[in-house]
Amino acid sequence: MEIGQFPWPIVNEINSLVPSQFWRHVPGELNPADMLSRGSSRLFSDSLWWEGPSWLLEPPSNWPIDRLPLRNLRGRRRKKES
Repeated sequence: MEIGQFPWPIVNEINSLVPSQFWRHVPGELNPADMLSRGSSRLFSDSLWWEGPSWLLEPPSNWPIDRLPLRNLRGRRRKKES
């Protein structure tokens, strides 16, 4: 899986500080930051923007499990677009 838009030095630094078992993927429809990237016109009236996904109020053991395969990110760089 490629993480297309993240700058690799930042991803590598985060990966060195936070073990990958704590990383989780939040699908776009549940990710408030993704609303901003789409230029949503309903941004300021949407509870997702102000409160985040409802499952964040639950203990982490109740969160959806969708882990990213980030084992070998250290030292890896994004491929240059040709």
